[in-house]
Amino acid sequence: MICPVCTTTNVREAVHCSTCNWYFPLKDSPQYHIELGRAKQTYQMASNFSQMFQHMQIQSKMLEKMSFRLDGLENELTEIKKNKPASGSTSEPPQNTYPPLTPSLKAEDFDTPEKRLNWWNHLEEQWQKAFKEAVLQKSQFHQLTDEDYQFVLDASILRFVGPKGMHPNIGFELTNLSGIQHLTKLNILVVTHNALIDLKGIEYLEGLHTLFANSNKLKQINAVHYLPQLQKIYINANQVKSILPVKRLINLEILYCCYNQLTNLEGLTPNHIEKLGEFVCLPNDKINHIEVKRIEDMGIACKKG
Repeated sequence: MICPVCTTTNVREAVHCSTCNWYFPLKDSPQYHIELGRAKQTYQMASNFSQMFQHMQIQSKMLEKMSFRLDGLENELTEIKKNKPASGSTSEPPQNTYPPLTPSLKAEDFDTPEKRLNWWNHLEEQWQKAFKEAVLQKSQFHQLTDEDYQFVLDASILRFVGPKGMHPNIGFELTNLSGIQHLTKLNILVVTHNALIDLKGIEYLEGLHTLFANSNKLKQINAVHYLPQLQKIYINANQVKSILPVKRLINLEILYCCYNQLTNLEGLTPNHIEKLGEFVCLPNDKINHIEVKRIEDMGIACKKG
């Protein structure tokens, strides 16, 4: 049996496709063509992102260069002493930096048309516009249906690239992530080339494993503290001053944080060594050779982007 979505050959008795999970009995449903179109779109998006990840991994390996020299450490040490915290101080954030999360609705809680409509009506205008443009590919004047709202709530991959990025799919820059708080089925989120100053809104996304937030105005990434399942984080070209919130993210496999305002690499611990294979933190003008050496002596290579 050949799947109409991904063309995978399945056994004759199969109910779901082994590759894309297409539900074969839908063939006899009156909604067949609508569901098939959406399934093909979702499968194509997943395939495109897979290719993009492979391309980025190849690029990073080609660009790897260990260009650091430890000459002149005495001058570096003098500079560090000037900025060294007073004895007894700690780099840990204040106790209330990561307050307990308040309860929040999940995607599956919007289980009636009335609840889904209420969710949509409470979205900020910029998010209604973003979902229409990038996800539903509808005009701003299009009257949405309950199926449209359900489609957004069920999304596992979302991509919002602002007008200054490559292949933009929204014509403006998002200023916050309030619109995705309840989209708890998300696995991959792309919000590059926008105007985000923080990541507030993602802390409830318990299934999120990949985050692209390059080229924003991020000053901090505290929200990732609540997502220990994160595996890939890309926050290049922002204004981030600390990666301390990744301290408990021991499942991290990839972390790109170059072209920020980092002064140190605190947040990385020996617990990251096993899985963190791609750590690209340079250039960051305020990180000195001694800090780089401290992390590399720990067993984590500091790569250059």
